Amino acid sequence: MSVSQRQYSNHGGWVMKEGGGTGFFSSKAKKRRWLQLSDGLLAYYASEDKVADREPQKDMYIDVDNYTIDPMMDSDTDFKLSPIPLRAERAAKSAGDETVPEPKRVFLFNCLSADDKKDWLDALMGRTSPYYRPGSEGGPGH
Repeated sequence: MSVSQRQYSNHGGWVMKEGGGTGFFSSKAKKRRWLQLSDGLLAYYASEDKVADREPQKDMYIDVDNYTIDPMMDSDTDFKLSPIPLRAERAAKSAGDETVPEPKRVFLFNCLSADDKKDWLDALMGRTSPYYRPGSEGGPGH
């Protein structure tokens, strides 16, 4: 299944997100964030309350179609999103604003449990997930 054919489930939950750490005052430290996937757009927030206020953290919305999803099979709880270079670059140029993160940015997430990771991969990858379990579409958070 190609990236553009993904069908996403809406999902939300707490994760640890690694900081970008590229600037002088930036940090690679992990911070607890509420991650929300809605219609193929991923956003992260300082708290679940900020979702209703539509106040995502600085990267605003991540268009998941412009990223590959690496399930990091050597980890029970980690996964990452890496930009698809040409797609992400075109998306950033066409948006013409700050809502699209820099195309080179890789997002590393650490889930609170192996089950949380499975739920996130199912939501992000659907039936292409290495963790896909038939009947999981209606599970918690979906």
